[in-house]
Amino acid sequence: MRRQLVAILVLVLAFSLVLPFTASVQAESIEKDWTTWVNYAYKGTDDFYGKNVVAYNEGSNATIAVAVKNDLTRWINVTVVGISFDWQKPATGWYNSTQASNSMPVRMETGETRYFVVNFTVPKITTAYSVVHDYTVYVEGVDELDNPVTWTATRATLFGADKQFFVVYSANQALAMQSAQTIDGIRTALGTPVVWSSAKAGLLWKKAMNATSIAEFHYSQGDFENAEKHYSFALAWIDLAFEAEETRGVRLEDAEIKSAEAEAKYYDALANFYNGFSNMWTLFGVALVLFAIGYIIRGFATLRKPAAPPT
Repeated sequence: MRRQLVAILVLVLAFSLVLPFTASVQAESIEKDWTTWVNYAYKGTDDFYGKNVVAYNEGSNATIAVAVKNDLTRWINVTVVGISFDWQKPATGWYNSTQASNSMPVRMETGETRYFVVNFTVPKITTAYSVVHDYTVYVEGVDELDNPVTWTATRATLFGADKQFFVVYSANQALAMQSAQTIDGIRTALGTPVVWSSAKAGLLWKKAMNATSIAEFHYSQGDFENAEKHYSFALAWIDLAFEAEETRGVRLEDAEIKSAEAEAKYYDALANFYNGFSNMWTLFGVALVLFAIGYIIRGFATLRKPAAPPT
């Protein structure tokens, strides 16, 4: 009986020692709804990869803000927050936040959430290649009982199974994508179908859309240099289309203004004519009145004149 009691106590003690470690490993402390990439060149569906991506230019600075929450019932000291990728590990190691370290741990109380910013220089295409990359965010530290804390979250866990693969853009690819986004924005603003009042503007718009189609084909084939060239042609023709439309609009407006001015002058002259005609009849009427008055006075004078004596 004593042996059984000792065995039970040993199991309970062992379980109590293992439980904190197990809980610290399994706790979800990297908040997927708040962790986000920032300052990227593009985020969305890319036709070249056929996937939803977050893209950065090669050699640029990439930034991910990692939301860490202490879901444990004990405070913890965070010593590492970082991100690793599926390309070759750099000689200096993976990319860690400078906000936490072994020498300067960050204490987080139970239920507390903090953002840790991870910055790193995006590798060259020769290292990352023009392919999609997976990545893993990790948090390391110890709890108040000195139990190790290690939490990880993959890209799929954070953003979804088919969302936000990491890609590296070359300079031409980045310019091509920026031009494509600009043209899409113009299309959306103008609506469908696009109606131009200027025939020249309509022709230039068609040329721009043809160049856009060619650029999209080159982009889908990975020929980013030719894609950027044809996107540039398209944007230039779109600018010319707006200039032609504006020029015609100004000329039409000037013509309308001149027509309105001529019409106004016509009606003003007509009004002056009728006004003069009216004045003429007024004067004529006054003259008649004066003539009548004079005639009446003459009549009275005739009546007052004494008759001549008979001879």
